[in-house]
Amino acid sequence: MAAKLLHAWLQNRHQTLFPLSLNLRNLPPAQRHLLIHSLVASARMTGIAATALPPLLPAIGGQNEAETLQAALGHPCPLADLLEALREQELGAYAYTLALLVGSAGRGGLVEAWLNYLAFFFALPAEVLADLRRRGGWRRITPSR
Repeated sequence: MAAKLLHAWLQNRHQTLFPLSLNLRNLPPAQRHLLIHSLVASARMTGIAATALPPLLPAIGGQNEAETLQAALGHPCPLADLLEALREQELGAYAYTLALLVGSAGRGGLVEAWLNYLAFFFALPAEVLADLRRRGGWRRITPSR
């Protein structure tokens, strides 16, 4: 019985380890703060306009996160410090997924290079990357009206 349970879990581990939807409201505020800075860094690194970012806020949080976004746009964190903090908090897969969502507004060579860099920096396995792209990436972001 234990072997069957382990086999079933291994077959479905990516769905159990990474949720189907990107709902960051369940994360502590400090982690949401880091991910908003990650959102801004992804936009800056890929040349995506800042106007593509506010539609993502409902998935991240509320008014506090909107204020954090405005502050991050005005004064972004140093990239090395931000990436290290994300790695320490084990938020690499979340940061990668947010970069996928931000990158869906541009899909150029810069976007792909940034995604490759994040995947390498956070040491995300190829299976996880394929799963994140299949389940959540490359969705078109449209500004809310």
